[in-house]
Amino acid sequence: MFKIMIVDNDPTSLAIGRALLETEYQLVLTRSGHQALGALKNEILPDLILLDMFLPGIDGMEFLKTLKSDLRYVKIPVIFLSHESYIGKKAECFQEGAADFIEKPLNPDILKFKVQQHLAFLEIARENQRLKRGIGMMRRQLDHLLTPRQ
Repeated sequence: MFKIMIVDNDPTSLAIGRALLETEYQLVLTRSGHQALGALKNEILPDLILLDMFLPGIDGMEFLKTLKSDLRYVKIPVIFLSHESYIGKKAECFQEGAADFIEKPLNPDILKFKVQQHLAFLEIARENQRLKRGIGMMRRQLDHLLTPRQ
């Protein structure tokens, strides 16, 4: 089961996220950037993070920059959730490493679709890595078999 972390200081947004996703995914709900960073250090890593732009303490953009600067977390896809909809803010999110952007108020169908889409991308990337490792092992075995023995 995929694990999703939702980082949002709005209890309504957390409740909506929980209601829409808890039957299909394991959820970790946090209300601030600091709380989310603490959870990342103490829990199994999430497969995806839904991140509010405006948070107390560490805002969403600062959280994203911190996340993407740490090799342990750099590959976790982050989808921003925000009332901000102007192009410049979206561009900044993508430049800093966000995978996607969903405008609030959340549309249940769009949220579910984008979560499913990014988790499918993640599963493909993981399968690709497994296949590459398998090919590498097969090449090493083949090289070993074809190397003349003295």
